[in-house]
Amino acid sequence: MVNNVMKKYLFLLFLLLVYFILLSFPKTNNVLSYADERTGVISVVLNYDNGINSKDLKLFFDKYDKEYYVFKMDVNNNETLVSCSDFNDCISDVYEISDNDFETNYMATGFKINKVYFIAYKEEIEPYLIEKNIVYGTK
Repeated sequence: MVNNVMKKYLFLLFLLLVYFILLSFPKTNNVLSYADERTGVISVVLNYDNGINSKDLKLFFDKYDKEYYVFKMDVNNNETLVSCSDFNDCISDVYEISDNDFETNYMATGFKINKVYFIAYKEEIEPYLIEKNIVYGTK
């Protein structure tokens, strides 16, 4: 009987020790501020009035070797929500969302994109866009 009581107290002591160890870990993590307009992440809009072929835009993003995240595209004047950090995945998402006729008509030639909305690090994307002479908007 005494042995069982001793085991219970040792177990409670162990739980108390675990509790103190967990209290000693930091409770906060550094996060990236989206509100800082000088550095950090910005929302970028590439607007093509006459549209750009998806294959040409794919080449543009393939040459950009930094991080970005595309969340919306205006495809053939229809807004399409996508979620991708690789433009190939964005194109695949558009084909999955669209009907079979869309895929049949545009698989070989690509489709027209009027706008691309994505987020990227300001200090990385702005020099790349300036180097490529791309007109862009930020939010």
